[in-house]
Amino acid sequence: MERHVEMVDNYFKCRTTQGNGVVKDYFEVTDNAASIFVCGNDYLDIANNTHVINQQIKHMKTDVEDNFRSGTYLRETDPHSRFEKEFEVYFGKQCTLTQSGYAANTGLMHALCEKGTQVYIDKFTHASFYEGLYLKGAKIHRYKHNDLLELESKIKRYGPGIIIVDSLFSNLGDFAPLKDIVSLKIKHKCVLVVDESHTLGVYDKRGLLHKLGLGADVDYITASLAKAYCTRAGIILGGNKAHIKEHSLWYIFSSPLLKYDVIRLLAMFEVIKNADEKRHHVLKISKVVRKGLATFANVIETSQPSPIICIRFSDENECARLHRYMVSKGVEASVFIWPAAPLKEPMLRITVHNGLTLVQASFIINVIRSYFISAKL
Repeated sequence: MERHVEMVDNYFKCRTTQGNGVVKDYFEVTDNAASIFVCGNDYLDIANNTHVINQQIKHMKTDVEDNFRSGTYLRETDPHSRFEKEFEVYFGKQCTLTQSGYAANTGLMHALCEKGTQVYIDKFTHASFYEGLYLKGAKIHRYKHNDLLELESKIKRYGPGIIIVDSLFSNLGDFAPLKDIVSLKIKHKCVLVVDESHTLGVYDKRGLLHKLGLGADVDYITASLAKAYCTRAGIILGGNKAHIKEHSLWYIFSSPLLKYDVIRLLAMFEVIKNADEKRHHVLKISKVVRKGLATFANVIETSQPSPIICIRFSDENECARLHRYMVSKGVEASVFIWPAAPLKEPMLRITVHNGLTLVQASFIINVIRSYFISAKL
């Protein structure tokens, strides 16, 4: 017990220079005057879509029963099954609906891995995969970000296994070289898992893999639906869904989504299929913001337009100071520090969305520019 108390005390003494922990010292603002929010993941700006909300209300008025039990006991008549079937038709892969993107990634590892399974994972792939990998005793081989020479070298050394990448890396805003990774996967007879959390519904109706013509070559696609779909849920596309459900501890030992959340997803699905103009605007506005910031800030470069724009720092306190300055001027972005970012590479993340205007984009650029000018004085 004494060791536990000492560990907690040392964390607060050492983690931040003020000694109050990262939330209070880096994130918290006492007077939030922000009116422009670029800190969420509602890329298409549809979280409060009237049709979606009305569908949820209609359901809650007519169906009072819900699923307060293990997902194992879901029936074919539940909306969960309807959602999975509609996604299977649309994406051409079996679909498993989960409670979150975290549950999707962890649960898929429960189903795919056994002790000694060779797993090759980009160092910036989402942390949720590791919980499942550690539990199953997989052999984890991390490789440098987007370094396919190192990836192939490790595959040659340790043998075929599972390759895991994000399509769009959430803490950098850049992309995996998906076409080249698919080629490596085929060449070395590996299984490929791609997390499309930040591209599903944003790049094409079906996501970036479909846009690139790679959907059929990827064994498993996962995604958090708390991004473009604006609902706390997740999916796994691919494989045998019965096998996944009967091996995922999340699916067996946790309650499933409530019905009104699935009704929300079904309504969101219809909205997203008809959101081409919104998708176009998001990427258009992202190019404006990125181009403007890149003239004076250390902005991470990307191979194509990305709604995630990251400014890299070498000091957490400096990143936090910019965050607070922006909030004081009416703009709220996100601070990414360890463990969400490398210890000495904190980032300020801006996520643009369909609701952002060109005038607001210019305002954001000018606010950040004014901070950098004042910081140099």
